[in-house]
Amino acid sequence: MTYKFIDNVTMADVAFEAKNKDLNKLFEDCGLATFDTMINLKKVKSKIKKEIKLQAENIEELLFKFLDELIFLKDSESLVFNKFKVKIEEDKIFKLNCVANGEEVNIRRHDTKVDVKAPTMHKFKVEKKNNSWSAFVILDV
Repeated sequence: MTYKFIDNVTMADVAFEAKNKDLNKLFEDCGLATFDTMINLKKVKSKIKKEIKLQAENIEELLFKFLDELIFLKDSESLVFNKFKVKIEEDKIFKLNCVANGEEVNIRRHDTKVDVKAPTMHKFKVEKKNNSWSAFVILDV
């Protein structure tokens, strides 16, 4: 796990920072941090595989769309995920292929935390420095 939650950034939302040398793994870490905000990941079983395909003009937009899609799947299909395999390709645009593993939320078995509504653009950032990637994300809860 290469993400950490950041206190005192915002009063009502949840912020996290992720760092990884590999861009694919950075996205995986951001997906994990998003679901770690909502549920105890240790109690989620990998029963369902969901394929996600997205594209965007830039890497920040791609991460934002990715997190937004994960939250959409939680809201529309009651799915929670604890494992991601991301592959990003750059041609004229950025393309993401992801296989997310998880299951339908079960309130009797899962320890739920807070409900994430969406990622926000407030202070949202993805950057590469010294051969390492980092992301800063605030989630609206």
